[in-house]
Amino acid sequence: MQDPGGLLILKPGFLKVFGKITQERPATAQDLYQQFKPVAKPQQPQRLQQIDNLLQTLHGLGLLRKTGQEQYVK
Repeated sequence: MQDPGGLLILKPGFLKVFGKITQERPATAQDLYQQFKPVAKPQQPQRLQQIDNLLQTLHGLGLLRKTGQEQYVK
């Protein structure tokens, strides 16, 4: 999945920016928020809330765990 800004989630937790891996690290909730932010139009603020709810649900089901640095990892 890629947005117009060039951010791409490669595998759970790794980022690719503008065609090359600039920093391999677990993706944070903020990374995911920034990736999906362009998807939400100003008249659709509930879209970001839905994404946040999905992350929290996956965390609650044990499919993701949140580290002390607010990182979601598989």
